[in-house]
Amino acid sequence: MKKPKSYFRAINVLTVWFALIFLNPGRLTAQRMEETGEKALHKDKFLPLKIRKGFTQSNLFGHLYLFSTPDSAMSVEAILKHDQDFQLVDRELLSLGMDDRYHWIRFDVMNEGPGPQLLVSNLHYKEFSDLAFYVVDQHDQIRFRQEKFSRKTHISEKPLLTRYFAFPVEIQPCQRLSIYWRGQRQHSVLSMPLKLYSKAGFTEYLFTADFLLYFSLGIVAVAFILTSILYLVTRHALLLFYAGYTSFYGLAIANLEGFLTQYFSLNIPFLDENTSIVFISIAGFFMVVFSINFLQIESYAPVLLFKIAKIFTYISFIFIFYFWLSPFSGTNASLSSLLSLMTLILVAIMILYGIFRRKYEAFLYLLAIAPFFVIALWFATSVLFHYPRTWLFFEASHYSSLIEIIILGAGIGYKLLKDRDEYLLQLNRMQKNFTSSILQTQDMERQRIAADLHDDLGGTLATIKRSITDLMAESATPGTRRKFENLEPLIQKSSDDLRRISHNLMPPEFERIGLSGSLSQLIAALPAVPTKFEYLCSGNEQRLPKDVELNAYRIVSELIQNILKHAQARRAAIQLLYFGGFLRILVEDDGLGNNTQSNTQSPGLGLKNCLLRADYIGATLTRETSAGGSLIILDIPYHLAKDETDI
Repeated sequence: MKKPKSYFRAINVLTVWFALIFLNPGRLTAQRMEETGEKALHKDKFLPLKIRKGFTQSNLFGHLYLFSTPDSAMSVEAILKHDQDFQLVDRELLSLGMDDRYHWIRFDVMNEGPGPQLLVSNLHYKEFSDLAFYVVDQHDQIRFRQEKFSRKTHISEKPLLTRYFAFPVEIQPCQRLSIYWRGQRQHSVLSMPLKLYSKAGFTEYLFTADFLLYFSLGIVAVAFILTSILYLVTRHALLLFYAGYTSFYGLAIANLEGFLTQYFSLNIPFLDENTSIVFISIAGFFMVVFSINFLQIESYAPVLLFKIAKIFTYISFIFIFYFWLSPFSGTNASLSSLLSLMTLILVAIMILYGIFRRKYEAFLYLLAIAPFFVIALWFATSVLFHYPRTWLFFEASHYSSLIEIIILGAGIGYKLLKDRDEYLLQLNRMQKNFTSSILQTQDMERQRIAADLHDDLGGTLATIKRSITDLMAESATPGTRRKFENLEPLIQKSSDDLRRISHNLMPPEFERIGLSGSLSQLIAALPAVPTKFEYLCSGNEQRLPKDVELNAYRIVSELIQNILKHAQARRAAIQLLYFGGFLRILVEDDGLGNNTQSNTQSPGLGLKNCLLRADYIGATLTRETSAGGSLIILDIPYHLAKDETDI
């Protein structure tokens, strides 16, 4: 038994010795292990996204790796040998700034579901000078290749119908795939916001994204159309500036979303890649001029701030033409971002100053612009100072101004209504002042005439009467004396008429006896022929301001004269009814009423004067006529009459 053991041991030793000398399998095995281990090490560097049943979407945060190279000729095969150069992206949204190198992004996907899955890798960005997409399996075999895409690639030339760039990825159970994107953009900021969807998730995303886009553009279009129509009607400059802002903001959004180029193939001369910055610059210009007019800073802000705002509008206008006519470049993109930042700062200063002055427009503007201001400031700082962006920023950036447009649209409507009310109030005050001047002038003239009649003509009649009396005493002829006696009643009647006219022009002791007493004296002095007037006062008399009572007296006096001249009435009545909240004056007669020819015509000068006085004291005057006569009602509210006289 010992011999066989020794024999087999000897054979084993010889075999190992022969292998070590002639074959050196350890060296070969070590080399293979080293190569396999290196690849495994590189493969394990990339944390795969594990896809399970029910997967819908992922923003790939923590699974994206970046490698940048200035070599435009480096193929995907060469990139596969540079796996060790890829670095994990530590930001939620990949923004590469103004870097015109070729940027490779890689992420790995592993299907842990029970069956094959159809995925969609979508790049939410379209401004590329060059774009390529690759799918590589775990054996470094390229399974899918798409190259030579750019911002000019039409939607019909893409594998999936979307405004951006989306590519299908089919993955089998337990399979691991590596997805590579290569993007490059010249002269401007480059972002590569990537998401991975299931097929159903991508369809749902497209529906939601298109709905939000069309809804947003619809709101912008409605705001533009309505404000344009209102501008044509009112010629209010604020509406023109708002329409300009909404229209170019909408065009900028439509261009950034690929709506103009992908769906309409719109190609504006001299623009091309300048389209977005030109549209945004024009929107910024309208934003500044709109802010100046909406906030009305000229009326309260320092002159320096107003001048700076006006000068900035001219500078913005110059830059618009510069961006339009000059070739697209990194300098232009930076200037556009700087111009947008300065626009926001200037508008913010105007808003803050308005808030300091407690202007409601400033508070409304702050509420409207806050979301857009945050997003725009975030964008400007990300461009100028490389502040990181997030998916929240990306998804809210295109729709933040919708809140502003809606709130400012409502604010403009409110402002126009408020301005109209203020204008009507000011116009009413001017009318009141004008009416007051007219009526005061009339009253002053009445008072002057009454004084002249009483003092001058009354004195003259008294002198004539005394002279006639003296002549009667001196005359010895009976016939002559009889003639003088016949003149005495005429002179007496003239004196009575003069006193009555003078009293009507300015009632004596009006302040003491008030409206009721003065009307009572006026009606008592009227003759009974051809019209007999009656006077009635009911209720607890309440004194009104002198100006109100005097104008009410003038109205009733004018109505009495109209009855005497035109109504042909046998009887008439004046009633003062003191109610709890207002005074009602009724003037009625049994005259011609609606049978008079003048009733079908416009009101005469006397009635117009009554209406003017009634409106001045805050009263309402209504007229009712019938075949049996006419009735005029004058209602004077106590509190309104007081308020109107205080204006």
